[in-house]
Amino acid sequence: MKYPEDFINKLICIDCQEGTRDIPDGSIDLIVTDPPYGYAFMQKNWDKALVNIDTWKECLRVLKPGAFAFIMCAPRQDVLSRQIINLEEAGFMINFTPIFWAMASGFPKAQNCAKVILKKFLQVSLQDVSHFPDKDGGSQSDFHCRFCGGLLQ
Repeated sequence: MKYPEDFINKLICIDCQEGTRDIPDGSIDLIVTDPPYGYAFMQKNWDKALVNIDTWKECLRVLKPGAFAFIMCAPRQDVLSRQIINLEEAGFMINFTPIFWAMASGFPKAQNCAKVILKKFLQVSLQDVSHFPDKDGGSQSDFHCRFCGGLLQ
């Protein structure tokens, strides 16, 4: 990539650990990124760690003075606090008011609590109990709620 022809008035989608090396200091107006959150819920290497400080330093290097970086982060406090500390150590100003994106539909990978309880504590799957009819004529979810509620009492 050549500067400025390949950079001016362009959206650039690159692996920031590789591509930012070619970008001159102070030449980017805005960074928008959605890095891994450090949850490790998908059990994949890319999802286990937060972005390292050196990568954030490289992002700061290419930003123009006073430019913004919009960085998506998990709302979970342990992950959010580590992300903010990493950004501060890289040199970003963190005295800001965050923008929160509240989603009413819930977390897309959320788990059914009945499955988790049955699998973790009873070593059975939901299919092992789902075939039992509900004697009160209630729905299957009503049965699972009463079943799990009884386990917790």
